Amino acid sequence: MRLINSSRSDRLLAAIVTLMLASPHALVSWAVLFGPLSGGNGLPAWFAERPLAPVVGVFVSGYVGYRLSFRILSLRKAVALLAASCAALTFASVVSGVLVHRDYFSAAFQYVMGVPVALLFLLVSRMSVSNLPFRRETTHSFGTAGYVLASAYGLWVMMMGYAVVTRAEPRPVESMMYNVLNLCLIVSLVILSRDIRLRGRTRVECSSGGLLLDGKDVLSAFGVKKAGIFYAFASADNRTLRCSEINALLSPDGTEYADCAHCDGENTKAALCKRYRTTYNVILELKKTLELLEIGSVTSSENRRLILTEGWKLVLFEGVRLTVKKEKTGRRVADPSPA
Repeated sequence: MRLINSSRSDRLLAAIVTLMLASPHALVSWAVLFGPLSGGNGLPAWFAERPLAPVVGVFVSGYVGYRLSFRILSLRKAVALLAASCAALTFASVVSGVLVHRDYFSAAFQYVMGVPVALLFLLVSRMSVSNLPFRRETTHSFGTAGYVLASAYGLWVMMMGYAVVTRAEPRPVESMMYNVLNLCLIVSLVILSRDIRLRGRTRVECSSGGLLLDGKDVLSAFGVKKAGIFYAFASADNRTLRCSEINALLSPDGTEYADCAHCDGENTKAALCKRYRTTYNVILELKKTLELLEIGSVTSSENRRLILTEGWKLVLFEGVRLTVKKEKTGRRVADPSPA
């Protein structure tokens, strides 16, 4: 059985999530044994005299089951173990609700509520160590579904809170205790949903000397010249560059295209400018590369006559997350040779 190798912080986070997911039965047990109404709750003698064994047994079994499911690398085996653990805990809570106290039905409900949290954590914990058999659109849908469920859970907590405030709930203290756990599940669901939506995006990180695509260095494949222009686009206001600005980037010492800085686009026709043709070919190469890698594209003004004044704009595809590490020094493309 192959397990995921994770950092200390990841293991700590997994332990906290596992503890939360495995705790409903133990939480209800504490409420019925030591809560405000514990004196007259009519617990059976076999449970009231020796409650430790069944409570600890259910909790430990659930913790071990969830913990192992989070550590198994095989997604199919992890989901199977997770489903078996949740089913066993829910069954144990239902049996406890029938034989011991009806509050255990709340634990069964909370175990079911914890399934989406466990599934999302299962996916998030694997997205950094393996390639899941899901399209990015599917991963994005998982996150959206998590938000929807979190909203539904929140509505349930609000209804329970209303019942406590209006004194319609005969056990306010116990209900508040259970709803604290429900709130933890909601917060976890929102955080995991956001995380998986972000991880489902194409992540692009660029700087003046590097380019990462989903954490992989693609500078050599992208080309130094195109990577430098892409960084300039990403750093520019409104992600827009004019012809003169691009030509300045193509000059190693800043003097080869110095006269382009005085071009206003009104007295110069783009079709008659040889330097514009070179710039256009460079932008066309960049556009093809961006579209091939499904990062984005480069668009120009609909009015061709305004191309020298309005320039080109970098447009990212939907689902692409761009991070730019800006520097105080001026931007140059060190290698003007074709990529």
